[in-house]
Amino acid sequence: MADRSSSLSIGWTVSCLWLSEQSKQGIVEVQTEPLPESKVKAEVVVGASEVERELQRVAAVEARRIKLPGFRKGRVPAELVIRRLGRETLLEEVVRERLGRWYAEALEEADLDPVGDPRIELAGLPGAGEPLRFSFEVGVLPKAKLGQYKGLEVGRREPRAEEREVEEELEAIRRRFARLEEVERPAQAGDFLIIDYRLFANNRELKEHEGRDELFELGRGTVLGELEQALLGAKAGEERRATVRFGADHPDRRLRNREVEFVLTVKAVREQRLPDLDDELAAGVGFSSLEELRAEVRRLVEEADRRRVEGEFREACLDAVVERSTIELPAEHVKARAAEIWERTLRRLAERGIGREAYLRVTGQTEEQLLERLSEYAAQTLRREAVLAAIVEAEGIEPTDEEVAQAFGIDSEEGLERLRSGGQLAELRDQLKARLALDRVVESAKSIPVERARARERLWTPEQAQLQGTAGSAPSGLWTPGTSR
Repeated sequence: MADRSSSLSIGWTVSCLWLSEQSKQGIVEVQTEPLPESKVKAEVVVGASEVERELQRVAAVEARRIKLPGFRKGRVPAELVIRRLGRETLLEEVVRERLGRWYAEALEEADLDPVGDPRIELAGLPGAGEPLRFSFEVGVLPKAKLGQYKGLEVGRREPRAEEREVEEELEAIRRRFARLEEVERPAQAGDFLIIDYRLFANNRELKEHEGRDELFELGRGTVLGELEQALLGAKAGEERRATVRFGADHPDRRLRNREVEFVLTVKAVREQRLPDLDDELAAGVGFSSLEELRAEVRRLVEEADRRRVEGEFREACLDAVVERSTIELPAEHVKARAAEIWERTLRRLAERGIGREAYLRVTGQTEEQLLERLSEYAAQTLRREAVLAAIVEAEGIEPTDEEVAQAFGIDSEEGLERLRSGGQLAELRDQLKARLALDRVVESAKSIPVERARARERLWTPEQAQLQGTAGSAPSGLWTPGTSR
């Protein structure tokens, strides 16, 4: 075995969803040791056959790139590639590509729920015929000491249709039937503008980012603030300029950390004309009168609120169990979970063309302030997960494959087998366990008026408090060049 060892920190979130049954054969042994502060150390052995199979795979990839006398390109035997490039060099590539998978495999093998990123140490590169060994330390979900979790009295409000929500829905119907009419006046908030634009950086035009006949709505937060400010007051035929500096996380790599100038040509200013809220509008959406339309909207609003009430009640039941349980929650876990939530948010924003710096600018926060605001939510999510895991254990909840299939609408043996072979069945089983655990709590809970529940909270005593464990909406559709509208 090579005498060199390496240590690295994995800085990404590893998912077990894609692990196949074949890949699971790679792990020979996983031994775990609990550590203080809800951490675990694991010693992992990857079988020699798995290491050799991966070495051959990497060698085959390299064979398509190198040329050796007497062999056609892509036809160089793997053993010659290994001798030419060096076994150690190729093993390093194997580790770079597969260590994350082996780590995820070990988590599933040892039934660990990680919190935060692991610290992984590689015990050196194996010699021929030897297994690969590595260890990792990672935070895990803390164990909850359950208090009362059945027969709880929990506040539940009655569903209602707020008049404000009804009017908002009716206004949305008016907007769907609105007309856009060209006006000669300067543009103002609420107007729609037809725009041609060009981008310049360092006095060079970025032709790949020019746009024609783009429809911008002013005052709705869907356009960069610098552009809105430049366009307010503009008339058809006018040219306006705006300077924008894009952040390091802009979806288009070519625009990252660059200051660009927009040259905007206003081709038309259009005012939104809403139809009257009357029987004619109601007829346009299939109702005989405005009164009938309003009644249907009110019914739908109340039905939507009924679903919200159910979700709120389930959450309140879970939080009531959390309040009565003891959970030692390390501050490091909270910090790690807050960072995970933020990273997931950034990925969702990036899918909509919104970068990190643009989001922070719009919300008026620094990243540190945002993470601080996320901390209590992150702590509560960990408490909830710990409590649900404890209820699963206490109740012996272990759904069968068939129960998992039924819960997630998998109606064929072939579909179940695909989940099984794709490594997704275990993940769905864990989701169902948590759902069934919460069902047990909710089914045994007694709903009481919210006012009565709040009165009890005001009477909460220090003795009851000792039972407790220790411890943003995104702007919609912000447009940037290079993203779809």
